[in-house]
Amino acid sequence: MHKRIISSILVMLFAVVAMAQNELYVSPTGKDSNDGKTPDTPWKSISKVLNNITPGTTVYVMPGTFTSGVELQRKHSGTEDAYVTFQAYDPQNRPRFYYGGSGKWNCFNIQASYIIIDGLELEGYNQTFDKTAEKTDSVAAYNYSKTYHDNGGTGFDWNGCAKYNTNGISVGKGGKDGGFPHHVIIRNCIVHDFPGGGIGSQQSDYLTFDNNIVYNNAWYCMYACSGMSILNPYNSDDVNNVYKMFITNNTVYNNHTKIPWSTSNFRYSDGNGIIIDVNLTPDGSSTDAIKADGAYRSKTLVANNVTYFNGGSGIHSFKAQNVLIVNNTAYHNEQRYNSGYGEIFSQSGKNNRLYNNIMYARPNQRCNNFVKEGGAVYSNNIYYGGKYTQVAADKYKDPLFVKIPGNWNEEADFHLQQGSPAIGFGAVVEGMPATDKGGAERGSSVDSGAYQAK
Repeated sequence: MHKRIISSILVMLFAVVAMAQNELYVSPTGKDSNDGKTPDTPWKSISKVLNNITPGTTVYVMPGTFTSGVELQRKHSGTEDAYVTFQAYDPQNRPRFYYGGSGKWNCFNIQASYIIIDGLELEGYNQTFDKTAEKTDSVAAYNYSKTYHDNGGTGFDWNGCAKYNTNGISVGKGGKDGGFPHHVIIRNCIVHDFPGGGIGSQQSDYLTFDNNIVYNNAWYCMYACSGMSILNPYNSDDVNNVYKMFITNNTVYNNHTKIPWSTSNFRYSDGNGIIIDVNLTPDGSSTDAIKADGAYRSKTLVANNVTYFNGGSGIHSFKAQNVLIVNNTAYHNEQRYNSGYGEIFSQSGKNNRLYNNIMYARPNQRCNNFVKEGGAVYSNNIYYGGKYTQVAADKYKDPLFVKIPGNWNEEADFHLQQGSPAIGFGAVVEGMPATDKGGAERGSSVDSGAYQAK
């Protein structure tokens, strides 16, 4: 056989072996004395996995309950053509990360780049709190927030405070010591019952949050958290004016705050379903290089999401630019306090577009909200149930959902009945997904809301 052919075969064989070595397995019933390379020989500890990650590694997370978090630092990053992936071994039997307590801030803390988290369930401690008649956990969470508001961080009990501020998935962080991650994908996950935020990011770029279910978060936090949030994104490269941020196809409900925000006049705030938060100016606590880089220069897509029974808005952008909020369904949000937020809206923004959404408000609450130079164009939206400011290309009519819930834990079906005024009312919009939340093609006849009519 020719030497060049033999050499090519050897290269291919080495590549196959390398790929096989990049599959790792972890299970709550595994053993760290195993080799971690097969479903029959999984490791037990997440730390063992983290010590063996290389670019291209897929970590298959097997069924069962883990009680440790996952800290992905810069050294755990993948590369452009070799992401590091944490994936459910059996999507029909999700592994569960049950996490919280003193000193525990994030179940998944992602400071690395080129990362995929796929098909996991993450659960916080909300359901264990306030089991006494005195509501001792609410009192403790309130006192932490009030103490910090009054005295700042001097002598503050940060470990104790973490118990009431644990986040589900946190990508990046504020300040110059953040990881400045980019190219992170969170998909097909269930994130619930964290006292802090559900899925959120800060000082990150190229993010995709897709097809997740996020509920019962933000109840005890002192930072005005929400179900899903993107805060202070940064420009990781010189690619501008393209879509880099995607919040798509998610179901987000019953996220709310019941503790006042520690740093803003000690008032109740946020607890939104989804918020795109402050990209017109960089994070003031960042490095000089990030500060000098100015506003975020790329686009954000928020599409095909269903948000309902959240405490604040269903979806909104605040001090953000170049955001397209298209084909979403928001129902009976603003549950916690009369903030005047609205179901879906833009505030203090620039160059935003709100098209083809359904905003079904509670009586006397707002469907939309034109507030403080919102910086947005509204068109082809359906409003119903509450107060609204209508523009010529919108309409106020019952969207005729298949089944509306009486509360957050009742069955809901936000598909459209035949005869719905939302059918065919949408516009074809640049950046709009070609399919709806369930994967149905939109074609040239676009319905308003997250779903095309059946």
